[in-house]
Amino acid sequence: METELMMEEPHILVVENAPLVRHRISHALHAAGFRHVEHAESGTRALVSIEARRPDVIIIGSDLYDTSSLLFALQIRMTGALRMVRLVMVSHRRSHEDIVAAIRCGIDNYVALPFPDDVLADRVRETFDGRDRPPDGGPLMAA
Repeated sequence: METELMMEEPHILVVENAPLVRHRISHALHAAGFRHVEHAESGTRALVSIEARRPDVIIIGSDLYDTSSLLFALQIRMTGALRMVRLVMVSHRRSHEDIVAAIRCGIDNYVALPFPDDVLADRVRETFDGRDRPPDGGPLMAA
């Protein structure tokens, strides 16, 4: 029997142009029990998807082919109706400078590739659980 104590499940949008990485992220999320996962292979397609249904969490790959991932994050942060959407970046970039740049652009949580499935799932849960925190209230970070 379902009770009121059950946690709300987030609607997740994965924005990643590389099919193998997109599949890897989706597999990790589905394995962790996330059921509401959509995909977009570009920033442009992500915006169309967001217009149709606002996600709770957007997972952004670091190398979108039609826009900079950081500019995409800034665009989300600067759109009033989307300010509270949580942003997680998945990237092969691990330098301190890259992580700081992502945080400055509004990324809430950062996961470095390659990642164990449970790490990504944990970061998405942490980020979603903090969705009521103001976007400038301090990011979560895991590299």
